[in-house]
Amino acid sequence: MTISISNKLMLLGAGAAAGLLLAPKSGSQTRSTLMSKGQDLKDALMSKVQQTGVTETATTTVHNVVEKGRNIASIGKQRVNDSIEAGRRRFNEAMEDSDETDLMR
Repeated sequence: MTISISNKLMLLGAGAAAGLLLAPKSGSQTRSTLMSKGQDLKDALMSKVQQTGVTETATTTVHNVVEKGRNIASIGKQRVNDSIEAGRRRFNEAMEDSDETDLMR
């Protein structure tokens, strides 16, 4: 017989609820135990994440992407400035040619 995932989760929830209802501990003791187990699970997960180096890899990748973005922005800014300067030179040359043409008349 195959049991679907939703049925497994429902059975797991029902078992957990029955366990809590039939537990020999008081509600506050049970909550305290659950909080402690949850904190232990969180600490174990954080330890695993730190051991795998995922955070360092992600941080390095983010820094690399930001640095490349800055480089691209700098190159783009330089190109815009070069284009503006070239436009100024051409404008000045055109004005000089126009002045020379006017003087020849």
